[in-house]
Amino acid sequence: YHHALKKFNGIFYIDSQDIAIKRLDGQIDQSDMHIEGKVKHYDFWLREQKRGDTKIYLDLSSKALHLADIFSYKGKNYIPKEYQSEDIQNLRFKASAALHYRDTLHSLDFVLDQLEGKMKYHPQAFKGFQGQIHLENNALIFHSLKGNLGENDLNVSGKYYLSGQGTHKLQLTANRLDINELTGFKPKEDSSSTQPIDHDSGFNLFKEPFPNAQLALNVKSLIYGKYLLTNLSGNMRIQQNHMVYLDKLKFNTAEGIIQMSGYFNGSNPNKIYLSPDIKMQGVNLEKLMLKFDNFGQDNLVSDNIKGIMTGRVSGKVLLHTDLTPNLKETDLTIDAQLLDVRLRNYAPMQAMAQYFGDKNLANIRFDTIENRMRFQNGTMSFPNMTLNSSLGYIQLSGSQGLDLTMDYFIRVPLKLVKSAVFSKLFGRKPKDINPEQEDEIIVKDPNRKTRFINIRLTGTPEDYKISLRKNPELKKGVEFQKDENFLFPPIENEVVE
Repeated sequence: YHHALKKFNGIFYIDSQDIAIKRLDGQIDQSDMHIEGKVKHYDFWLREQKRGDTKIYLDLSSKALHLADIFSYKGKNYIPKEYQSEDIQNLRFKASAALHYRDTLHSLDFVLDQLEGKMKYHPQAFKGFQGQIHLENNALIFHSLKGNLGENDLNVSGKYYLSGQGTHKLQLTANRLDINELTGFKPKEDSSSTQPIDHDSGFNLFKEPFPNAQLALNVKSLIYGKYLLTNLSGNMRIQQNHMVYLDKLKFNTAEGIIQMSGYFNGSNPNKIYLSPDIKMQGVNLEKLMLKFDNFGQDNLVSDNIKGIMTGRVSGKVLLHTDLTPNLKETDLTIDAQLLDVRLRNYAPMQAMAQYFGDKNLANIRFDTIENRMRFQNGTMSFPNMTLNSSLGYIQLSGSQGLDLTMDYFIRVPLKLVKSAVFSKLFGRKPKDINPEQEDEIIVKDPNRKTRFINIRLTGTPEDYKISLRKNPELKKGVEFQKDENFLFPPIENEVVE
């Protein structure tokens, strides 16, 4: 033990059964410590046959504790690598342990009364830690082991099998859980870089051994990257065959509520799949950040569309190593209801000013949009649907790929086109329209027959073409019709922020 012990002095009281440490002060290298404690039935350790109980009480404080000073033996540091050079300032540790022997150690009860301090390289201060741990039959049982780590408060209960045999159980409760603070992760600023991102070059969690475990979560506020989830609750089941099941994992985000069920299949770590059943209720699309991979690029929900979404997403998603969805190999069915929808500054629609007269195409409003969409092989497609909008009563169908290639069919009432031509000849020019102009939503009169002009919009938002053509699918009667399976009942036990 190649360490310098300096200035040790103390007072001990010893009788036939107990040792009381009234005071023990000293230094090991540059670490100082002050110890008080007691060992009850120390005589137990002198017996050849150990049957019975013994108890240890320890109260340790230190202004500066260098872990390398304490836990290095014969030149080897016995603590995890990332903590080997850690220093703890203003440490206070107070605990007791009861050991129960039946020839060998039968069980142990550990009670943590106080743990406080601050680390140097892991700068979160820890304070108020306390709880109980019971060891018996090769299993650790946690009873409300709780405390504050930085701005995070944690409360953990559960059972852990040291032998690896059995299903571990863990229940985590927290008012605030900031993964960024705990891991030192700093979200990158949004970048306009077009350089491809390799989502498969980093650490692959599914190549590591998995235990059999059950995890119950109840977190009021969770921060990860740029995501903020509140009222997170639910259960997860982890299996040794690299299957992870989600059982009604529920949380609030983007002013709405999301509930997830399903499973991750990582049995092949090079082809990780998610089979989700996601329900969304009252989610603000403008505030929803869903990250996905678009041919090597990262993208978020469209900047052009605003609205409140209720919907359901189910199917199968291929995931990269970092768990970013790979939409090129994804098959999803999406039932969606969008309320108070706005399409803002969408260039292809603005290019169709000749069909909509003095309407504001920089700010198009819709009352309700309902449809069942299919996302497959990198393309989102949807059948013909009717829309009441600020442009007028229109119909829309088509598809769009991940590379933003569009093939939309838009049916515009002939009366609206005639009005637009008249407005173009005698009214205001499009450039005179206030981009913040709020046009009223026009609802179709069910008692009047409507004649349409059929428009096809193809290309990309930067390079598009407008022509007159009818969607051939309409001849087959392909049009969206709601059925009893559309959307879903309200999410059970709805959580309110």
